[in-house]
Amino acid sequence: MDSTKKGSTIVTVLVGLALLMSLFMIMVKSVRYTSSAKEEMTEYYTLRIMGELFLNRYLSEIRTQPVNPNYQTIEYNVGKIRYKIDSEKIIYEVYTSKQKLYRRYQVMNEK
Repeated sequence: MDSTKKGSTIVTVLVGLALLMSLFMIMVKSVRYTSSAKEEMTEYYTLRIMGELFLNRYLSEIRTQPVNPNYQTIEYNVGKIRYKIDSEKIIYEVYTSKQKLYRRYQVMNEK
């Protein structure tokens, strides 16, 4: 009888440890995903602001430049903006700091 009680106690302890470990792993994964999502949203808004900055600050200056089919780059700490001037439109691309293309925009080239 005592050996059966010891065996069931050991099994109960092992099952409890397994449940605690699985709960811990779930918590670690959720923290990792949460921090990843926060980082992604921060990057998203930063790049969105970069695109707005390009439109508000540089676009009028760029429109005065001659047509240039080659890409030119404006570098920031958090990413970069590449743009080229066509006769009809200005195409600009916003990149993350990891060189991943975030978004491509087109604006009419009104001189």
